[in-house]
Amino acid sequence: VNLDLQDLRTFDNYTFAHSVNVAVYACNVGLGMNLNMDELEDLVLAALLHDLGKQEIPDEILNKPGRLTQEEFALIKTHPEMSYKIIQERLDISSMVKNAVLCHHENYDGSGYPNGLSGNAITLSARILHVVDVYDALVSKRTYKASYSPFAAIEILEGGKGSLYDPDVVEAFLKYVPIYPKGTEVELDGMVKGIVVENSGERNLRPIIRLENMKEIDLSDPKNSNMVITMPSDTDYFNVLCEEEKRKEMIKKLEKLSVMIIDEGDDTYANLSEKMSYLYNFTHVKSDYQAEGYIKKNGKPDVVIVDVDHRDLTNMDKLKKNNERMSSIVPVIAIGSYRDMETIKKFKNLGIRNYVLKPYRVIYLQSEIKRSVVAYTH
Repeated sequence: VNLDLQDLRTFDNYTFAHSVNVAVYACNVGLGMNLNMDELEDLVLAALLHDLGKQEIPDEILNKPGRLTQEEFALIKTHPEMSYKIIQERLDISSMVKNAVLCHHENYDGSGYPNGLSGNAITLSARILHVVDVYDALVSKRTYKASYSPFAAIEILEGGKGSLYDPDVVEAFLKYVPIYPKGTEVELDGMVKGIVVENSGERNLRPIIRLENMKEIDLSDPKNSNMVITMPSDTDYFNVLCEEEKRKEMIKKLEKLSVMIIDEGDDTYANLSEKMSYLYNFTHVKSDYQAEGYIKKNGKPDVVIVDVDHRDLTNMDKLKKNNERMSSIVPVIAIGSYRDMETIKKFKNLGIRNYVLKPYRVIYLQSEIKRSVVAYTH
């Protein structure tokens, strides 16, 4: 486990720091909800490991300076399963930890991922991780967004109670996680400055504030109910609303493209279906003849990928006719290991313009598919 976390720290320092923060928050909530020591240990370990799979996400997406596209977010959404796969065979990690890692983005109403679980079908540990993970992400500054104020983050959690988040977990979070840690500088009513000196229990959201003149004010006292820690300005609220609109656009359900792979072997199909099924619906056929039969019966796919490594390149006339027939109805991308200019020239003579060289990066192939489909439809 130590090695896994060190790998994560080396890969991306923000993700490592975020995982530590989530572990601290989760422990506070778990204590407040009376988890026993074994359950707490599992919860904290799951929090530390929940984002391990982000090591598989390209840095240009993970730290992109701007909102992700729907396709990029679809890749990000695979990280719970990736995290689970990394620890799946570890005998020193309990099944409870593995389940919490896999399910930390399941929503209480069943609208989450990867399996669309709902209510108590989601383990308590996973429900806790979901809430604290979202809170820390909201209050953290990232390349694509400013940090939300604690007040704004709480409003988002409150707004998601019963739909996205377990209401009991949200209530425990608001009671046991210090929203305004001791020593935090705050303003009362936008004018009087002070420092938080006590924030436990019922004082978590209404702490004791020590003013500059050393006078202390207990905001949980009913006589001080009219006093509030300064809320975000109208500009802050506007920025949060804009960010939420962008986020909602990003997380809209993505319609998957259909991709047919003509591969006499199984390696290309196995590789792509494992790495890109989050984005495409794959069909595997072994020959041009099978491809034409499938299309006649089921309709054409959005794009065809042809593995040329197993092809007989001696009968170029036949290959050219096959390519012309296929490319007349659907965009075609060739994938292969041929690097010599003579063979690549042969492909160009066949009319193949989209040739992707192995080994390829998934993100590059994704952009090539998108480019080919857009060019074909226009």
